[in-house]
Amino acid sequence: ATLAYDQEVFMPSSATAARGDAMGWLAKEMHARSTDATFGEIISACENDDVFNSLDIDQKSNVVEARRSWERSTRLPAELVEATAKHQAIAQAVWAEARASSNFSKFAGTLTTMLDLKKQAASLLSDGGNHYDALLDLYETGLTQEALDPMFAELEAALVPLLAGIRAAPSPTTFRFENHGPYPIASQEAFGREISEALGFDFGRGRMDVSTHPFSSGLSTNDIRFTTRYDSAEPLSAFYGTLHETGHSLYEQGLDPSHVRTPRGESVSLGVHESQSRFWENTIGRSRPFWEWLWPRMVKHFPQLNGVADAEQAFRAANRVGPTFIRVEADEGTYNLHILLRYRIEQRLISGDLSVENLPKAWDDMMENMLGVRPTNAAEGCLQDIHWSFGAFGYFPT
Repeated sequence: ATLAYDQEVFMPSSATAARGDAMGWLAKEMHARSTDATFGEIISACENDDVFNSLDIDQKSNVVEARRSWERSTRLPAELVEATAKHQAIAQAVWAEARASSNFSKFAGTLTTMLDLKKQAASLLSDGGNHYDALLDLYETGLTQEALDPMFAELEAALVPLLAGIRAAPSPTTFRFENHGPYPIASQEAFGREISEALGFDFGRGRMDVSTHPFSSGLSTNDIRFTTRYDSAEPLSAFYGTLHETGHSLYEQGLDPSHVRTPRGESVSLGVHESQSRFWENTIGRSRPFWEWLWPRMVKHFPQLNGVADAEQAFRAANRVGPTFIRVEADEGTYNLHILLRYRIEQRLISGDLSVENLPKAWDDMMENMLGVRPTNAAEGCLQDIHWSFGAFGYFPT
């Protein structure tokens, strides 16, 4: 975890190959330990009725989760685990370069290799079942396409016409944050840090940095880190990114330290994790009471806003609904359509129905059909998210 965070935030770009070697070796060693036959025997002994029934609820949880993890790990050969970890380190660097230049061709070959590795893993993990379901299960135990398809169909049927109606309606406010920039990066950083701390994040047990794509990482109970990114033209992108990652980090800082380094001490699932990040970002962060509390603090950091708007106008501006290219900047009226787009594309990539070569056009067509806007370049489209560079197929539905 420390090496992965370092790579995204601090590591020199020329160190990518060496970092890939290190990550591959570590993954191989971790895999060997987690699939050791003796470990499997210990789990089996704990599952004996007399032993299992004598355990408390937390110990039982550890046994159940250890079994699930052991069976999953033993299905994957060490060579595949090592190759995947090594390629992840390389692919993330290639993705960052491709995104910066909005050149999908730079990433296409790397993505093809990652997709092949994940298809191999899905085949081995599926036990003859649905390959994409096996990948969904890595992030949310028991989640299947059968459960997701009707949920997304219901969302699409409601949201697409709702969005069309909103776009046709007059805007409730004329105030726009982007009309009053620039917003100095140093001021945005200080503002984000102040609000994150006010929400409860303990900077004595964590830190905030900058990366190409915002993320959070629980390195240990007392070392929880997250990143954001800044745009000097407007402050909401960084602010809501910071709120989102603060939500993830608050969840990690709130885990029970008495269960550290056991399954019971880890997050329940990625769905629960995202519920916390999006709760702080949207349920709290886009509410009127929050903006009434936030506005004087915001004006303090950005004095150019003093007198040009009030808390109510800022609240309305922060809740403006409309199609945008970038998922992490999307409003609550459109966000789930961004997820639906990725979900359907992932299904087609894993099934082989869509090739990497045709990915950009498929993405752009789907975004135009659902959101009514078409990306003008790959950075606005299929290169915007980091997740596929490290093989996180099945993550977005969480």
